[in-house]
Amino acid sequence: MMQKKLHKKAIEPYYMNALPFSARDAASRLFRDYRIDQLVQMRLHRVDDNLEKDHALSADTWRMVLNHVILTKLTTLTIHTQLSQAQLNRLVEIAAFALDEPSASISRLIVKTESIAPVLSHWLQVVQLHLKD
Repeated sequence: MMQKKLHKKAIEPYYMNALPFSARDAASRLFRDYRIDQLVQMRLHRVDDNLEKDHALSADTWRMVLNHVILTKLTTLTIHTQLSQAQLNRLVEIAAFALDEPSASISRLIVKTESIAPVLSHWLQVVQLHLKD
């Protein structure tokens, strides 16, 4: 009998694990219930009122939580040839934004993440390969 080997896609664990325990419930809720575009909007403007009511976190902690959830959630996306160059560039912009390096090149982001967040670094490398096509 042949065994079927399942391929599991890796999701970056570093950022969620780096959060303080007091912020992990909020981060889990954001990861589970919100899309990346919603997370970016909250990071740009303000956190949803219901979230703020349910999770008493400082503004700095919310910023960190949103950055970490955005970076983790990016690694759930599969990069493929059907994505346009504009879409790929937008994903890089989002990663740079969440890494607090909005003007960084993709090469710089890869170097910045390779030792602490290898799954994200690999994901960025895949994006970079698709951008060169």
